[in-house]
Amino acid sequence: KYHLDRAIECNPDDNVAWTLLGQWYFELADMTRLQRRWSRTFAKVDPPAGSYKKALACFNKSDSIEPWIQNTMHIAKTQLRLRNKEEALEMFRRLRDDTVIATVEDYRMRKEARIYIHKLTDPTLFQQINECHI
Repeated sequence: KYHLDRAIECNPDDNVAWTLLGQWYFELADMTRLQRRWSRTFAKVDPPAGSYKKALACFNKSDSIEPWIQNTMHIAKTQLRLRNKEEALEMFRRLRDDTVIATVEDYRMRKEARIYIHKLTDPTLFQQINECHI
């Protein structure tokens, strides 16, 4: 995190650094109690607390500098973790409708967005997402 903070300090318009910082916050917030306990017990490291709100702020900052498909997916997943279903759906639809397929990764992101849209619009599948991921 120190190096990401320094990179942003040196170049506040570095959208990649903002996305990486958002991923850092997201992954820490996504850690289970078991993962945290394992980290403390075996690695002798107490992971800092993450925050989906801080992650979203970083992803939005990155998107305001230069929108890109991976960042849009991060925003959508973070909105989902924050239980903002409509905002998440909007971002997944943006991925599905506005993505120009130039690479295999673009295709994979569009396909994943379609899956999330289907799950979020089907009430029985949406309940499963709530139970598993949120």
